[in-house]
Amino acid sequence: MTNINGSEKFKKGQKIARKRPTINDVAKLANVSTATVSRSLSKPKLVRPELRKRVEASIIELGYVLDGAAKTLKTHQSQTIGVIVPTLEIGSYASAIQAFEKTVSAKKYTTILGVSDFDADKELQLACNFAEKGVDGIMLIGMDIDDRLNYFLEKVGIPHVNSWHLRHDSKYHWIGFDNRAAIQAITGYVLQHGHQDVVFFVGGAEHANARTELRRQGFMDAITEHNVAFTEDLILEVPYNSEAAQLEFCKLWSFGKRPTAVVCANDILAIGVLRACKQIGLRVPDDISVTGFDGLDIMADLWTPITTMAVPAKRIGEEAGNCLLNVLMDKEPVALTELHCTLIEGGSVKSLI
Repeated sequence: MTNINGSEKFKKGQKIARKRPTINDVAKLANVSTATVSRSLSKPKLVRPELRKRVEASIIELGYVLDGAAKTLKTHQSQTIGVIVPTLEIGSYASAIQAFEKTVSAKKYTTILGVSDFDADKELQLACNFAEKGVDGIMLIGMDIDDRLNYFLEKVGIPHVNSWHLRHDSKYHWIGFDNRAAIQAITGYVLQHGHQDVVFFVGGAEHANARTELRRQGFMDAITEHNVAFTEDLILEVPYNSEAAQLEFCKLWSFGKRPTAVVCANDILAIGVLRACKQIGLRVPDDISVTGFDGLDIMADLWTPITTMAVPAKRIGEEAGNCLLNVLMDKEPVALTELHCTLIEGGSVKSLI
């Protein structure tokens, strides 16, 4: 863990040292009217995309927030902290948010939540909305946090922490785990049990992001490490839902493909594969082995408890809360906090040795 350089820039007294930009400044930089800026903020669908992008770029560059938030931002008295999450459908995200809320509420802060639906533009808009409300800090959850967002929050002087990923080359606060190493570890666990014919279920192109790419790389790392011949058909891309995984596995089996194990990039896909095995009449782990990733509580309660890699969701929430609280109390926080995943053996992997 490395201490951040120049962390004093986040201190409350410094973020009001410069003149706060106005709507006129945004209009001038974007080369549009103030009315266009106003419409871009209040009714963006009424503004042509090319104009909206110019306004958005100017807002980010200047660190502009509506005048109504200026007093709250200056006095730092809102006692609220925002959380921006890509979805609430991933149980581990909800666990992290709950731990975060508990941590900051102990210091009398209220948490407000925004869901971006994996949309970078919506994520930025949520950050602007939070800034206008005068939040004291923001927790960002997810792998694909847009660099524009970090830059904007720095410009407006709102302390923030990025979570679920690690960026060793960043000056901002990051709290997360190594996705690539974690998938490599659980795939290696399967291979160490004697499995050579293993397929990997991962989110498809419509769900492609840094997380899925790192997990794909982790699977390939394990395959290479254990000298298993790699072919493209070892990796199957499926939509992020259990029904799609169930259908894809049934299709795979009907085509004559007979893997001895299926490694899934998340628990939702693993549940779909487990349902497919039941539909076909395969016994897990006697006929085929299945693993997941995330460590959802339900994995231990299925008719066959699934072996999974549990992410440190609660710790991420707690560490993110403490990081922001330290910044708000003018204490020097840690720039990078690396946490570790835990393998939970559920009895779904058969030894072939």
